[in-house]
Amino acid sequence: MKKAILSLIICTFVLALVIGCTKEEVSEESMLSRIETSLKAQGFTVVSEGRQSSDNLEQVYPYKYKIKQNEMNEDYLLIYIFSSKDLVNKGISNQHYNITTLTKFKNYINKNVLVVHFASEGNLDKYKQKLEEAISKIS
Repeated sequence: MKKAILSLIICTFVLALVIGCTKEEVSEESMLSRIETSLKAQGFTVVSEGRQSSDNLEQVYPYKYKIKQNEMNEDYLLIYIFSSKDLVNKGISNQHYNITTLTKFKNYINKNVLVVHFASEGNLDKYKQKLEEAISKIS
């Protein structure tokens, strides 16, 4: 009887371990690809400038993208991929960028991803709806 109970406990433990280890971890490359695809689906021209060596938040360095639609002025995004939503919030509380007085920025969050939109002419509304739509779909 003791062997049967011990075997059942071990099987339960192994099953729990296997189930816990199968949770899908999304790589940064995969997440960036999803973001690019989502932005393009909203009609943006997207140009990657790669990972930046500055503007880090909580030791996370962003990826920079130039975005544009039609003949509108080009804006850019900094995309931070954190290990948790808590770190996103902590990063936001420590945000500081060296930008011109005309440039405005807005944060968009989806789970552990922070997308910072910079509008060099201060018009954040021109892409607001399309960015909200694109970022909401990057799960």
